[in-house]
Amino acid sequence: MAKRTTSLRVLRGILCGTGAAVIGVYAGFCVYYHGHYFPHTTIGGISCGNQTADDLEAKNIASAQNYQLHITDRKGNKYTLSGSDFSYTYKRSGEEQSLVKQQKILLWPVALFQKHQIDLNRSFSLR
Repeated sequence: MAKRTTSLRVLRGILCGTGAAVIGVYAGFCVYYHGHYFPHTTIGGISCGNQTADDLEAKNIASAQNYQLHITDRKGNKYTLSGSDFSYTYKRSGEEQSLVKQQKILLWPVALFQKHQIDLNRSFSLR
């Protein structure tokens, strides 16, 4: 009888420890996805799964700096202007942060197996 009680205590301890570990991992990923996009997320044509809103904003800024405008005049001469040549910049709107906050972080296990395509209303300006 004492052996059976000891076995039940050990089994109960193992189950409680496993349950606590699963809850800890679940809660940890909830905290992680509070500030990161879900995997397989594409926003405005930019892949940003498991990245922060600041990372997406940096990519948008870089895309404005790397922007190239190709011009062909009436004589057929071709010219290329880069975004930095005519002060083409990304206008920050804070929408990247709001998209992270709109995620349902408690459903992150489901989100691991889904693709997320989100449109971003980006705006650029000339200084």
